[in-house]
Amino acid sequence: MFKYHKLHHQWHSPIAIISIYCHPVEHLTANLFPILMGPLVLGSHLSTTWIWISIATAGTLYLHSSFHILPLPSSEFHDYHHENKHHNFGIWGLMDRLHGTNGFHHNDKVH
Repeated sequence: MFKYHKLHHQWHSPIAIISIYCHPVEHLTANLFPILMGPLVLGSHLSTTWIWISIATAGTLYLHSSFHILPLPSSEFHDYHHENKHHNFGIWGLMDRLHGTNGFHHNDKVH
């Protein structure tokens, strides 16, 4: 999948709009499919689906914003992922800690 995701990684210190800058294959399989599967499987109401999509989009934009708003996860955590493709895959860091891919990041700074 990285052969598609590397287009997104051309930005080492991303800005919010870059969160959707990706290869079409990645956009369908890694961005749209996971967000839409829950509402489709659960048969969610259209308004609930839109709220879910809005929350997911806001989270993605935040992670690529270079801001750190407490108590949310640091966007610097994700910035490090853009600098080093082998670390910080997740949003909250839990899976990275479990799999040993948790890399260095400056989570104590507030901008």
